[in-house]
Amino acid sequence: VARRSCSPPPKSLICIVLVLTQTMSSESLSEWASDVESVSGSVQSQKEENSDSNYWYGIFTAVVVPWIAFAASSGLLVFAFHLRPILVCVTLALFLFVAAFVIYLEQTVFRTWKSTGFLVIFAVCCGVAGGTLLYGTYLKQVNSISSLRRYDNVLPSEPAAGRQDAGKIFFAHGSRADVFRSVGFKDKDTYCVAPISVDNDDSVVQYWAVGVNCCRAREDMWCDDVGSPGVRGALRVPQGPRFVAGATGQLAQDNFRKAIALAEIEYGLQSADDALFVTWHRNPDRLESDLWRFAMGAWTVELAVYALVAYVAAVFFNQCYKGLAPDGK
Repeated sequence: VARRSCSPPPKSLICIVLVLTQTMSSESLSEWASDVESVSGSVQSQKEENSDSNYWYGIFTAVVVPWIAFAASSGLLVFAFHLRPILVCVTLALFLFVAAFVIYLEQTVFRTWKSTGFLVIFAVCCGVAGGTLLYGTYLKQVNSISSLRRYDNVLPSEPAAGRQDAGKIFFAHGSRADVFRSVGFKDKDTYCVAPISVDNDDSVVQYWAVGVNCCRAREDMWCDDVGSPGVRGALRVPQGPRFVAGATGQLAQDNFRKAIALAEIEYGLQSADDALFVTWHRNPDRLESDLWRFAMGAWTVELAVYALVAYVAAVFFNQCYKGLAPDGK
């Protein structure tokens, strides 16, 4: 049997095979690299999405939530405390309790809310301080007076004993605050009084226009609208430590009575035992609405300022307690 010898393949075929193999390998490598790049881009995109989500989550928990707590706390003090003081105090205490409870649960469940708990407590305290300031500055006297009665065409000689429930008083034509019989009593501040009368009536004085730091020792007074012609309106000054701007130290009413005692000696006047103290205004109704408007404007400014304070506080607490974002970064 004749043996056949296997001849080697032609060189051209070998070259073709090598080229195809190299081409296939390059395409595979390209596809693999493309897949890797796609996966890497997807991961990077996911990280960016998570980062954006964490950022807005941190803004909400560290800035928005405390700001809401501040707005609620100050608003309750300004607009509701005079109506439901006990309910307001209970609500504020509940805010603080919830914030403290969140801080306590930080060890187990709400680790990312630890800073928020401290920020809410800080916000409630600031809200109470800001709301108390606005209430005392603008609304304390207004809220007290709005719950009292209005009297029109009152003669200055009418007994004040029958007007003890007065909030607003509009005196009869010809009534005026007699600045030429005014007196200022000095006790750190100057407490000013002038009798309300008609044509220098020397009868018992039932009503006194009062003010603080707006008169000289004798015969000159410019408190509110005192001295302006045609003014007959008045707001009663309720009893309290600081209802008249500038009154400090002991009760303003005590110093007004001391000034009245001086006026009695100086001008031979006699004051009724239950005389009313009033502030003298051209339009008491407008003054009341103006105070409400000023209070709303001041409260709006407080909210805007605290938005900045909340951001600064969030940055500070974030440096102290890492964990505003869910990933702890």
